[in-house]
Amino acid sequence: MSLPPALRPIDALCALSLLATLTACAAEGPDAELIGPSRQQEIVGGQSTSDYPAVAQISVTTTGGETFSCSSTLISPRVLLTAAHCVDLEEGPTQSITAYFGTRVTGADPNFIQSIPAVEWTHYEPWSLSGNDVAMVLLEYDADVEPMP
Repeated sequence: MSLPPALRPIDALCALSLLATLTACAAEGPDAELIGPSRQQEIVGGQSTSDYPAVAQISVTTTGGETFSCSSTLISPRVLLTAAHCVDLEEGPTQSITAYFGTRVTGADPNFIQSIPAVEWTHYEPWSLSGNDVAMVLLEYDADVEPMP
């Protein structure tokens, strides 16, 4: 999928810098609600925080029904920056993406802010884990949190 022309001119160096400092893929600790079928990697010794409301978890579902989680960063009211390997999956084409803002992905947590479905996404092609691993996700509507400066 492609983003509107106004969102296409992204400075690769700036995007890679933001990606390296603000975005990483991982599952939360053992008390977190599972989104996908398994945990392949966990953050060890980490803790939940509400200090960065613009950092969202995205739930990515393939056309085959498999679900994966990645982190992302809100860079404008409707655009998330994430990794290309989060939206261009080996397991099959991406069918849907939902962004979750807050420390958990359910409304039962007092730090839950909202969930927003994505309407489009695109990634740098060709990407690899050693470089150009950049993607953008366009949300259906503006998030209730301020984007990262």
